[in-house]
Amino acid sequence: MLSDAAHASSTVTYTLSWEEFLELSQSSLPKAGIWSFAAALSIATAIGIFGGVLTYAVDPGSKAIASIFCVLSLLLFAASFWDLIVRTKKRKARALKKLRFRYELYFADEQKFAFDHEKWALGTTTKKHETLWASLMSTVETQNTIALSTTIGSTLVPKRVLDRQALDSLRRITYGENEESWHFHVSLLEYVLTEAESRWRRRPFLMVTTHTVGLSFFLMIAYGLYDKTGPEVSWGWLVALLVLILTVGMQFFYPFVNYQTSDSLRHAWEAKFSDRGVWIRIPDGDSFSTWINFAKTQETRRSFLLYLNLTTYNIYPKSCLSVEQQSTLRELLRSKLTSK
Repeated sequence: MLSDAAHASSTVTYTLSWEEFLELSQSSLPKAGIWSFAAALSIATAIGIFGGVLTYAVDPGSKAIASIFCVLSLLLFAASFWDLIVRTKKRKARALKKLRFRYELYFADEQKFAFDHEKWALGTTTKKHETLWASLMSTVETQNTIALSTTIGSTLVPKRVLDRQALDSLRRITYGENEESWHFHVSLLEYVLTEAESRWRRRPFLMVTTHTVGLSFFLMIAYGLYDKTGPEVSWGWLVALLVLILTVGMQFFYPFVNYQTSDSLRHAWEAKFSDRGVWIRIPDGDSFSTWINFAKTQETRRSFLLYLNLTTYNIYPKSCLSVEQQSTLRELLRSKLTSK
C-alpha cells in the first residue's frame, strides 16, 4: 500500500466531468477532410477545364460528348463538398457517441486517486488497483486534466482537485527532472520537403505510378499540340500545363495545406530527451512518452524523425540544434530505438 504520509497528503476524491474527459480526446475527433476536398476540387477543376476546351474550342461538333466532362466536374465537386460537410458531421457524431459510452462506463463514477514516488492507486465504487510508475507509458497534461496511461488503461485526474504541491510532485515523478530543455520550430519549407520525401519512401510504387500516369497525359496532350496553331491550341496547352502542375505539385500541396491549417505545426515547442523518454511542452499542455511508445527513428538531411507508428512521426529539425546537441540526440536515439 501507499505510505501513510503520501496517502494523507496526496489522496483526492473526485467525479470527472464529461467536459474534462472530452478535452483529452478533442484532437482525435474526426475533422473536415480539407486535403481530400482540395484534391477533389483540383481534379474537378481540371476535368471541367478539359471539358470546356473540348466543347467550345477544340471540337465544337462534339459538344454533347464533350459536355460530359463538365457534368462530371460538377458532380465531383458536389460529392466532395457533401463529404466535407455532411459526412464529417456524421463521423464526428458517431465518435462522440463512442466517447460518451466510454466515459459512462469507466469515468463517470466517483474515483479516489493517491500516489507516492513508487506507485499510484486508483479506486472506484467497483474496483481498486495500484500501478508502479515503472509501467507508465505516457502522461498527457491538458488545461484541466492529467492522464496517466499504461498498457492496460488510463487514469484521468482533474487538476482542480490537486493542490500546488501535489501537482508539482506529480509532474516531477512523471516528467522527470534536470534534463536540458531544447526549443524547436518546424518551418513551412522543412515540413513540406520532409513530408514529400517521406511519401516517396513509404509508397514508392504509388508515387511512381501517379507521376508516370500524369506525365504520360501531359506528353500525349503536348504531342498532339506541338505542330498546331490557332486560339484553341492555347487552351490545349493550358490543360497540359494544369496536368503537369497537378502531377508534380500535389505531393507538396497536401503538406502545405496541412501546415497552414494546423496550429500545432506552426507553433514552437520545447522538448526534453532522457533515458526514460521524451517530454514535450506545446501551447495546449505538456506530455511525456516513454521510448516504448515509438516504433522507430530516422535521421534525414534536415531532421530527426520519431515514428509513433509506421506512418506518423514527430519532426525535430536539425536547424534548431547545435552540432553538439545533434550528436547527443543521435546517440540517444540510436541506443533507444531502431533506426530505419
